[in-house]
Amino acid sequence: MAFVSGTEYVTLADKISNARGELMTAVQEAFDCVYTVVQFNVLDSELDLLTPFFSVYQVANDTWKQTSTLDAGIRALNNHVLRRSTHTTLDAYLTAEGVQVSQTFADLSTTLGFAISDSSNII
Repeated sequence: MAFVSGTEYVTLADKISNARGELMTAVQEAFDCVYTVVQFNVLDSELDLLTPFFSVYQVANDTWKQTSTLDAGIRALNNHVLRRSTHTTLDAYLTAEGVQVSQTFADLSTTLGFAISDSSNII
């Protein structure tokens, strides 16, 4: 059976980890907007902008901070490798392919029931 190589797996895992980081950055940036508005010295500006910017922050925090935005990709990648290869665990697959994933990706995978626990497989 054909399945993605370790290099291809890591490329996708890194992109997912990077996406997670960018989503967390977006939440922080939205919060920073609220903080900036609160520091305005002009009351009208604060009154006009605080509620809309706080709403943006709440949406970002409630939506992007959740890992569920990435779950489908993580599940698909891990299921593919486990179904198409002869390996029964992700640790076995990563070891056989001689590749490592980030701690972020390992944590996201583990949360979804795809344990990556061998420290030699994690950067």
